[in-house]
Amino acid sequence: MRNSLATTRATPVIFWRMGRAALLTLIVLAASNQAAAQIRILTPNLDSCLAYTTALDTDDEAKLGMLSGWTTGFFSGVAQGMGIDFLRNIDVETLARLLYDYCHRQPDKLLSLAAEEVARSIIAEKQNH
Repeated sequence: MRNSLATTRATPVIFWRMGRAALLTLIVLAASNQAAAQIRILTPNLDSCLAYTTALDTDDEAKLGMLSGWTTGFFSGVAQGMGIDFLRNIDVETLARLLYDYCHRQPDKLLSLAAEEVARSIIAEKQNH
């Protein structure tokens, strides 16, 4: 009897703590979004979708090495920074294809912004499944 009474009394405390944790999480996310708007992201000199798709289409190894290395690091940094394992079961070739498809549709877009949009779409897709 004592255990069930203790559990009943503890339940509101647990919900209160969960609510407090959720509120704290929202505050941290809001603050990180504001901070992210002010954080400078180092990008390759050829920071355009057109440069990325052209490098792939022409098999320009020098540009491909730089751009592919940068995008792979960018995606990994987003996953690490957000603490969301959205790259699980996605290989580099799949990331390259997703980014290529996105950039092919929007050649004037900055590569860094395109990579961010691709990361967001992968995260949204994984959260919906």
